Amino acid sequence: MPYTCTSTNPYKAALFAAFCRNHYPLPVIYIAQTDQLRFRILPEGSHGEIEEEIAWGVAPLNFYPHTLGYITLDEMQDILRRNGYVIPASVNRPYISEQCDITPPIDINVIKIIVEEAMNIIKTP
Repeated sequence: MPYTCTSTNPYKAALFAAFCRNHYPLPVIYIAQTDQLRFRILPEGSHGEIEEEIAWGVAPLNFYPHTLGYITLDEMQDILRRNGYVIPASVNRPYISEQCDITPPIDINVIKIIVEEAMNIIKTP
């Protein structure tokens, strides 16, 4: 079954986008309102809790049109930096899980600030 993995944590989403930079020149982070999505939620993977993952039962190309839009990794890094979080420019796969495991939870009020800043520069899919 096709699936799309997401994270409810903007820092952790940025870590995955930084990993994608190893393969794609301009990684982006899609932003969605999870309560508005009507796809089946799949069981989380082995690192699901650590990565604050939600796996949706839909292929990525079919998922993207249901998002609010996207911002680039560079834009998210700027937003996170302004809010006290630094994402390395390059990330390898084992580092993601390790970093996710030691990352303290982000306060909901900080997440709201990060999302508000992202929504000011969001691009539509």
